[in-house]
Amino acid sequence: GAYVSYPSFGVQTKDLFYRPKLFAYTKLRHRIREALLLDDRVRDVTDFVYHKEKSKRNDLVMSFTVRTLYGDMRERRVFDLG
Repeated sequence: GAYVSYPSFGVQTKDLFYRPKLFAYTKLRHRIREALLLDDRVRDVTDFVYHKEKSKRNDLVMSFTVRTLYGDMRERRVFDLG
């Protein structure tokens, strides 16, 4: 699909297929933060890390912290870029 969902939020990924991973990481970082901040319970999205050593072939592995009214959650996601 064109979107990876995070609860009821979507992040467009199709336009990042076969693009350089660092470029895709930069775009995804912005899109994830923007999508999650639409929820009033989310205070901030920080501490993004691109896990280059775990990003094999067409996968991009990244982690980030979602700061919510209820506490912080550390998230790890794998994006298929091709």
